[in-house]
This record gives sequence, structure tokens and C-alpha cells, in this order.
Amino acid sequence: MSAFAGSLPPPASWIRNRDCRRTFSQKWLDVKMTEPLPLLIESSIEIAWDYLVRTGELDDAMVAGRFLSDTIELMVRRGERRRLMLANKAITAYQQFRRQHSVHPVLASA
Repeated sequence: MSAFAGSLPPPASWIRNRDCRRTFSQKWLDVKMTEPLPLLIESSIEIAWDYLVRTGELDDAMVAGRFLSDTIELMVRRGERRRLMLANKAITAYQQFRRQHSVHPVLASA
């Protein structure tokens, strides 16, 4: 007769964990982010803003603030919840926006 027969449960090592084949990233993705959305948006904007200030890429503060806010809010509405991803994508979008608006049109001569 087994030492664990009767009412005692088997040791934890005997119980097969159903999640044993899942990778670390799969387990990490199951973690629920509990940060309220306004704080998520605010901290993402702050990260992007600080980066743009430090690199000297911030031109008009009103335009940049509105652009970053709109961009990050749109990504949050689409389901993105990772703060650094939000900030990095907003930075990239702002840099592209600046490049497009700093290029002067070339006038064709007749």
C-alpha cells in the first residue's frame, strides 16, 4: 500500500501541471494589467514627450502634445496596453509627421 493512500493528497511533484508546456511569454501575456487607462495614457505621453525633448525633436509644444495624445489614445482604443509600446509608436509617428511637414514642395518651372 502506498504511503499516500487514503485521504492524503499526492505530493505536488506527482500532479501534472497543465501549464507546464506553456512558454514564459504565454504566461506573461495572461497577466492582467490593472493600471487605469487615464494613467496609462498619461504615462505613455510623458515618456514620449521626455524623449522628444531630450533629443531636441520637439518643435511646437501644442502641436506635439495634441499629436502624441491623439496617437496614444487611438492605440489604446484599439487595445494596446503596453506603456512603452504606446510611447515608442507615438514617437515614431511624430518623427514621421515632422519629416512630412518639414519638406517644402518643389515648384515646377514652366
